[in-house]
Amino acid sequence: CVVIGYNEGQGNRASTFGGLHIAEMKEGKLIYRGKVGSGFNDDDLKEIGGMVKKLKHTPKPIEQKVLDEKVSKWVEPQYFVEVTYASLTPDKIFREPVFVRMRPDLN
Repeated sequence: CVVIGYNEGQGNRASTFGGLHIAEMKEGKLIYRGKVGSGFNDDDLKEIGGMVKKLKHTPKPIEQKVLDEKVSKWVEPQYFVEVTYASLTPDKIFREPVFVRMRPDLN
């Protein structure tokens, strides 16, 4: 998946991010898959948080309405991540997504 946005972190994540909005690229179009906020260790949070916060902010790159849209920051889709998930919801959002690793080989 490609990172298309994030939410500011709160509490012990205040200096990083709360979750990453992710999408799949299919036939040149972004297909929203939800937000991943688990699976990150402290080093991941610092590194990835620094990376996404440096990206150029953009208008929302997807048509779907998202739950926390008003507090989301949308960014240029430049970084790819690998995630696992339990299943797809009826609207094709990943259920229980978990971050596995960055995919610099796909950038």
